[in-house]
Amino acid sequence: MYQRYEWTRKWGDGMVDRPMTPEEVDWLTDESMRTPTYAALSFAIDAIYADYRPEAILLDKNHVPVINIVSQAVAATAKAWLNKNAPHSEIQVLGKHMMFWEYPEKFNQMLDEFLSRRFVTIQRIPLT
Repeated sequence: MYQRYEWTRKWGDGMVDRPMTPEEVDWLTDESMRTPTYAALSFAIDAIYADYRPEAILLDKNHVPVINIVSQAVAATAKAWLNKNAPHSEIQVLGKHMMFWEYPEKFNQMLDEFLSRRFVTIQRIPLT
């Protein structure tokens, strides 16, 4: 809380598989600092202490399609938890915390395939 900027710069390195460039570290730090400190602390506390078992069980019991894309670092623990609390959910493993940013094609492919199987066909419009 008191040295948030310095901590955030170091924290970013653990979010991706590869070393980040100085420009990427600057960008991630600047984006992270846009969140007010009180909100960032609330998010962190929630991530550490929240118990989402009731929600996971409810979604599973009601057959709501759910995909969980988990990081490789916590895959074994996440799979065990999900198999116990949401056995009908889909589990995919990819990268670290910012897998959506580091592996956007693979992440979007996983999401598109899930949505196509569960809901509708996705038509992606290229961003050019």
